[in-house]
Amino acid sequence: MNNRTISEELFERLCSTRGVGCARIPETAQKTADYRVSLGPITLITEVKQLDPTDEDRKLAKVWGTPGSPGALAPSDRVQGLLDDGYPQVKRSSEGKWPTMIVVYNNSSDWNWIDTFTVAKAMFGSYGFVLGLRANQASLVICLHSM
Repeated sequence: MNNRTISEELFERLCSTRGVGCARIPETAQKTADYRVSLGPITLITEVKQLDPTDEDRKLAKVWGTPGSPGALAPSDRVQGLLDDGYPQVKRSSEGKWPTMIVVYNNSSDWNWIDTFTVAKAMFGSYGFVLGLRANQASLVICLHSM
């Protein structure tokens, strides 16, 4: 029985096409990562996640490309959820011995772009500037922090 997701099938095809060793990690009672990937002497424990369409995506599909279209969205909250879900899986499977990687595939829609901004925001949060004066100082303090 094949219960692999589209993203897993495409990941396996990519590895095969590129000549990259890719072995499925057997499932256990606890959630584990999906693959052990071999890049020469390096082994990567890899979890493949898939961003699937939501009801909101289906509604947006009806207006996509029309004047009422809101444009592209950065689904950073959804990607953050996938990363949060995948982290314990790769951590458990790596046993502290191998580097890990989480792959996120967009199976959702054209307007849910997964780019470097989306991934950075999902991993580190939004960046902003805090402007203010320290007590008893006349100078301006500028702090960059994650919100």
